[in-house]
Amino acid sequence: MLASPILLSLVMMIQPSLEQAETQLRSFFEGKSVHVKIEMPGSADGVDVYPGSERPVDFPRHAARLKRFGTAVRRGDEVLITKVKVKRDLIEVQLGGGGFGTFGDDSSASVSVPSADKTEREKNLEKDIDKATDPAERRKLREELDTLKRRRQREDARNQAEAAQAQPQPAANPFFVPQIA
Repeated sequence: MLASPILLSLVMMIQPSLEQAETQLRSFFEGKSVHVKIEMPGSADGVDVYPGSERPVDFPRHAARLKRFGTAVRRGDEVLITKVKVKRDLIEVQLGGGGFGTFGDDSSASVSVPSADKTEREKNLEKDIDKATDPAERRKLREELDTLKRRRQREDARNQAEAAQAQPQPAANPFFVPQIA
C-alpha cells in the first residue's frame, strides 16, 4: 500500500514489537484523510511500494492490476485511512473502508464505468472559441476541440465495451440472478 516518509520514520523509531508499532501507527494514521497520488486498483493486492529502492513502484505490475481489476480510487481523490496493519515484512494501509473482500463491499454483479470528464484543454478551447473573432482561428480551435471530444468519446466507448464484457453471464455463473431495474 502507499507509504509516506512519516510512516517509514515511525516504523524505524518503533523497534520494540510489532504489536506496539501497529498500535502507535494505527492511533496516528487511522481516521486521517489522504489525497491519493496514484490510481488504486480494486484488488486485494493494492499498490506495492518499496521505499528507498531505485524503483519504489513497479509500474508495469501496477498497470496490469489496474487493467485487470479496474480503478477503485482515482488520483486526486480524498479518502479516509480506515485500517493500518503491521505484518512481519510489510505495512498494509487500507483506504476508504477496508481491503478488498471485506463486509460491505459492493457484491452486485453490475460493472459501472463513469464517463470521462472534459479535459482542461477542452474547457479552455471552449472559452477561446467564444472569444475568437477571426473565423479561421475559430475554425482551427473548433477542429481541435472536436478531435479531443471524439478521442474522449472513443475512450468512453472502449471502457463501456470492456465493462459489458466484464458482466457475468448467467450461464457461466449458476448463482447469478439478474436484477430488474
